[in-house]
Amino acid sequence: MSKTKKDKKNSLRLKKQKMIIAATVLVFALLVGVIIFQSKKIQDSKSDSAAPMSCLETGLCDVGVSYSDGIPGFRVKNGKEYFGFDVDLANYMTAQLGRGAPVFVQADRDQSLTSPDKPVHMFISTVSMTDDRLKHMTFVGPYMRTFQGIAVARESLIQTSADLDHKTICAAESTTSSQALVDYKKVHPIDPRTEATTEQCIEKVAKGLYDAVTGDYITLQTHAHANKALRAVPNIRLSDGYELYGIALPKDSMALCERLKPLLKDFIREKWEAVFDSNLKDLGITYDPTNTSIPSLKPGENLVDIYSCKQQE
Repeated sequence: MSKTKKDKKNSLRLKKQKMIIAATVLVFALLVGVIIFQSKKIQDSKSDSAAPMSCLETGLCDVGVSYSDGIPGFRVKNGKEYFGFDVDLANYMTAQLGRGAPVFVQADRDQSLTSPDKPVHMFISTVSMTDDRLKHMTFVGPYMRTFQGIAVARESLIQTSADLDHKTICAAESTTSSQALVDYKKVHPIDPRTEATTEQCIEKVAKGLYDAVTGDYITLQTHAHANKALRAVPNIRLSDGYELYGIALPKDSMALCERLKPLLKDFIREKWEAVFDSNLKDLGITYDPTNTSIPSLKPGENLVDIYSCKQQE
């Protein structure tokens, strides 16, 4: 074979090898693309089938309530039944979704909303809407607002903020109340303490072990009505801001959040006052929209638009 023919044959062989390599690379690239696409579909499918969507799709809504013994007027368990403002709100919301009565689940707020299993679709349990919680959950709200207040033993002489100096004040741990206590201590000489629940703080205040308990003022009022050894002090605020109660959802629940937002506005406009009176009026707590000397407990519908369905990384 001549050198020219041999070179031409080698050139053809090399060109053929290059074509085979190029075809192999193309096939490989297509396979990688298919794998990535399928993987994304699986991820999206998992996201779509998360617990909040099942509340919309399957007709069952699991509503989380706190492990604590309950708050008179908001959530009280009697046998297997729950009663209170939070409970009536949950019943209204799920009924308006067309899902019937909710299934109430006693659960830890943070674990129930942030764990991969997501054992509840929403948590309605006087949960304050905060920037820190927005990192881990989504809110629809507010459905009520209050402020950080103080309760003391009924015979206590504490009447003003100045009377709290050098006093032992308790708050439930890992709550907005415990954070308010930390902030208050920065400028006031107090002795802050924490217990697992507000009820444990109240018990020690009643026994004279602590001077005061701090918490959301409206819930302290309801506790004081149920426990005659306790007195809520109306003129003391531990912070200037408000506590805004919201319906807490798992962070990936935007579809459910957007469905619930207009329903909550309807509830505030049409049902709020009746539900408030039926649960709190007998506890000596009344809603008076004409009394402008205290912050309104009833939030405006515009606040629901401002605060609902926000995301924070």
